[in-house]
Amino acid sequence: MTLTPLLLALAASAAPLGAQSPETLGSPPHRYAWEAGWLKTPDGGELGNTHGVIIEDSAGLLYLNTDTERAISVYGRDGKLVRSFGAEEGEGVHGMCIVKEKDGEFLYHVNFRLHHWKKRKLDGTLVWERGVPLESGKYEKPDQFKPTSIAVVPDGSIFVADGYGTSWVHQYDHEGKYVKSFGGPGAMNCCHGLLVDTRREPHTLLVADRENSRLLRYDLQGNLLSEIQGMFRRPCSIQQHDGYLAVPDLAGRVTILGPDDQLVVHLGDQPDESKRARNDVPKAEWRDGIFLSPHSAHWDREGNLYVMDWNFLGRVNKLRRLLPPLQKDGVGYDDTPFLPGSDWRVHDKNRPPAEVMVGSGGSLLAPPPKGAIVLFDGKDLSQWRGGDKPAAWAVKDGYAEVNGTGNIETKEKFGDFQLHLEFATPTPPKGDSQGRGNSGVFLMGRYEIQVLDSYQNRTYADGQCAAMYGQQPPLYNASAPPGEWQSYDITFRAPRFDGAKLVSPATVTVVHNGVVVHANQAFLGATQHRAVATYSPHEPELPLALQDHGDPVRYRNIWIRKL
Repeated sequence: MTLTPLLLALAASAAPLGAQSPETLGSPPHRYAWEAGWLKTPDGGELGNTHGVIIEDSAGLLYLNTDTERAISVYGRDGKLVRSFGAEEGEGVHGMCIVKEKDGEFLYHVNFRLHHWKKRKLDGTLVWERGVPLESGKYEKPDQFKPTSIAVVPDGSIFVADGYGTSWVHQYDHEGKYVKSFGGPGAMNCCHGLLVDTRREPHTLLVADRENSRLLRYDLQGNLLSEIQGMFRRPCSIQQHDGYLAVPDLAGRVTILGPDDQLVVHLGDQPDESKRARNDVPKAEWRDGIFLSPHSAHWDREGNLYVMDWNFLGRVNKLRRLLPPLQKDGVGYDDTPFLPGSDWRVHDKNRPPAEVMVGSGGSLLAPPPKGAIVLFDGKDLSQWRGGDKPAAWAVKDGYAEVNGTGNIETKEKFGDFQLHLEFATPTPPKGDSQGRGNSGVFLMGRYEIQVLDSYQNRTYADGQCAAMYGQQPPLYNASAPPGEWQSYDITFRAPRFDGAKLVSPATVTVVHNGVVVHANQAFLGATQHRAVATYSPHEPELPLALQDHGDPVRYRNIWIRKL
């Protein structure tokens, strides 16, 4: 078989990111541009000591704390002050959250110097106030209660962290009536920040246990579930967006965790240890792209990140999310998670499709070589089954055709192999995007190479013909017109596991109609729709499967050779 003389070099030709300037932080999908001078004070002076948090309401306005008469300040995303309130709070407002309730949106906040927490309307009007929970039995006098954070569960339950006091976390009902306490001295050392983690069910409560350099995860009844550690110095608070967590660290950086709570990247790490966790660093020693003492971080709805340093002059910086330009005619999704190490989401509507390879030539006929196992010779599907029954796809004129009876898989199992098969999408074509000539080749029954009519048919890039579905588009679109026979030549290496641990991922090289479209490309995991692929341990050999997606796609000349 002669291949188009194109390409193993091209397969590895994805250009690396260029050298980053000092004002660009992170790596895909968390790359940011540091926007110097974003925040503008009304008088052009200093903001004032920043020792609180940044939050956002449904209108996109940002609320932040300063130890001035503008204790709670409201800013637009242009960095201009809209209003402020809370002058009576003095210098102690520290933690806040905004909650949408049946009667509107409300602001909850704590004050560690005045030993209370409050519920307000967004214009600052007080709804109610609560002081030290003496009924908890944890306090002898009110000034022992120094709350630092507050979080509200969707059902209305309220959690208040006494981070600067006794390290108890107190639970209240939706009206502020005391329920219980958990944590406390010994279990925590400065429970500085709280977050209700709604990324998965059931919801949990995350606690920034600052002086123990960890996050603690509790259920909503106050039972400890797990801890996250080994990547923090002095974590102050936690914020979530798009499946990720941002953890500002008082000791000079912001840490991003992925959906699995594993480290993604550290941002803006302060190299000078003498400037970390210090409130008195003067402006002459500030550097764009480098934090001082991050106390709070907030992602807005576009994924821009705002970071507040603990600083006597006041320092709040905006990190603008760097994403590829939007495609005007994009097809796909804009609400799925980002692929690891990528600017692109799963099935991203804005990801450019593969360039069309003009004149790729269609199917390459390849008779089975010596030692190959013939899986389909055009006569019958005796090597295949449909679940626990014989395969029921229609066989005629030398091909098998999908007919709505379900996926089929080989009776024999395979690990590493070389596979050849030929397919044809229906003619005349019907439908568009994923609804046109859809099928798939599932290596080991779980790692999919997409089959689709991608001839003049736009769909999301990681779902077009020859894509590693939901993970990696082909280097080129080598599709032939509908009705014409096309070929896949696939060399696959199975993943290796040591018990539950992944030792090496599955890899694949795919030649589509004589064009190399993947060259030793690693799978992120087993194929999923609208979700990031993950691995789970499985047998070293499993059946090959072909997908029934409802379209009458045809297959012929299928053979495999074990490697």
